[in-house]
Amino acid sequence: KISVVEPGIDRLKKYNFKKNNKIHFLTCGSIISRKNYLFLLKVLKPLDNFILDIVGDTSRDISYYKNLKNFITKNSMKRKIIFHGSISDKKLAKLYSKTDCYISVSKYEGFGMSLANALIIKKPIITFFTQTILNTLGKKGIVYFKKFEVNYLRNIIINNILNKKNYEKLNKNIYKNKRYFLTPHESAKKFIKLI
Repeated sequence: KISVVEPGIDRLKKYNFKKNNKIHFLTCGSIISRKNYLFLLKVLKPLDNFILDIVGDTSRDISYYKNLKNFITKNSMKRKIIFHGSISDKKLAKLYSKTDCYISVSKYEGFGMSLANALIIKKPIITFFTQTILNTLGKKGIVYFKKFEVNYLRNIIINNILNKKNYEKLNKNIYKNKRYFLTPHESAKKFIKLI
């Protein structure tokens, strides 16, 4: 018999923020090519009125990080893109609370811990489709994309996040997503019970 015990996820505190006129996107993960941040920057380049917060270790692939910084400078995106590096849980919780949409363009993910955090805190998500991520997140409040093509993903963002009516529908649907994630204690308890 095979049993699966999902990883436990600590709950982030939810903070209240006054809505401003900018759309806030959040993405998390080490600054490495597999996370595909350059692709995301190309997708967002012509859009206005947004801030992209990127959380993750910037020291694992310095040349990739420099390429991203050069792209941002060359395309006048410095006021739109913020690298936070590795941060405290409190600051991370504030960024999740403030974001309008969590976006992941990673080429592959395992369980998708950062995506699960967005779902727990009830933030709409745009992510690359894999069966694993579908199993982790479900469908409600999630927009999946299936190809790494700049205009294709840009149109998904425009139609689902920048379109106020569609965004409100997506935001309502994320609250209908009843996917439950184990806490670390519950995960450990389940694992011990199995052995």
